[in-house]
Amino acid sequence: MNAARFIEEQNGKASAVRLILLLWGVGVLVVWIIASVRSNALHEIPESVVVILGLLIGGKAVQRFGEGGVTLRQDAEGGTPAGR
Repeated sequence: MNAARFIEEQNGKASAVRLILLLWGVGVLVVWIIASVRSNALHEIPESVVVILGLLIGGKAVQRFGEGGVTLRQDAEGGTPAGR
């Protein structure tokens, strides 16, 4: 997989939200691995860092939905969104 394609939206433009999410995720993982290896014990990831990652992921989901990239279809039987 081409790394540059990971940060592209469906329209071919780069996504700043995807880039920030990728950088934060990789950065947290690298710092956690280094800290754990140096101390020879698994460290906890601080709750504030997990909250920031959650906000970034949630922001990406809201952004995609707001752009109209996700459509909800009703199934023929129960009226619930398809795929659930």
